[in-house]
This record gives sequence, structure tokens and C-alpha cells, in this order.
Amino acid sequence: MPSKPYKKPPVEKLEKVLAATGGNLSEAARMLGVSRKMLRRWCNEDEEFDDALYEARMRTFDKAVSTAQAVAFGVPIMEKGKFVGWQEHPDPQMLRYFMTTLGKDEGFGEETTVHHTVATKGIDIHKWIELEMTADKMQAEESDDEQ
Repeated sequence: MPSKPYKKPPVEKLEKVLAATGGNLSEAARMLGVSRKMLRRWCNEDEEFDDALYEARMRTFDKAVSTAQAVAFGVPIMEKGKFVGWQEHPDPQMLRYFMTTLGKDEGFGEETTVHHTVATKGIDIHKWIELEMTADKMQAEESDDEQ
């Protein structure tokens, strides 16, 4: 017996389903009542469907990048405009990832040579980040005072 032909939904319906599933193809196909293979075929054959899938996945990717940024930079605790500690400490590995991938055009890369002028033992990354945030905050306050 031949398989039942599926009626392709309007692209607007696909966009809503993909938004609800974060671009998850299997979950979107389930919600549309078709196989993943059928949904993939529709995307391969229809540029609007393929664009809808791409856009849904990029929105999910953007959310992932925002989360990764919070992990990389940490979540500071501020009281009366002053840094007092960390709710979540910055993650040095994630920070390095951002520097080496997004900072390539600025000269950052995979080179592991380290040049330091700090004491021979160096400085703990968490302390360095804390000092940098405190310095940035102080510069911002001085700038606000001048205006």
C-alpha cells in the first residue's frame, strides 16, 4: 500500500512550530505530524522552508551565545554601584574561548606564549578579573563625576 501523501503546511505555520521547538527538526516534525525525513525533504525542496529552519536555529544559537557570555564573564554582585563579589565567578576557559574565536581579527589566537610583568608566580585569573572589573567601575564613576 502506498504511503499517505502529506500536505505541506504554509511556511508561517512551520515558522511558529520551529519557534516553539528552537529549531529542533525532530520535535518540529512530530508537532506537524510528519517524519523528520519528510520535513527535511520539504526544507531541501523549498527555500522558504529552509530559511525558516536556518533562522530558528540561529535564534537558538544566539541564546546559547548569550548564556556562554554570562558564563565567561561571570555574574557580579553590585551594591550601590560598587562591585562587592560574585554571584557566579567568570569561567577562564570560556573567556579564553571567546578571546580566541571572536578576537581573531583583533590579534588573539591559539598562540600559547605568555608574556607577563607580574611577579614570577603570576596572578590568579579570578583575582585579575576582579581587579579589572573594579578598575573599570572606578573609571566609569570618575567619568560620571566629571559630567
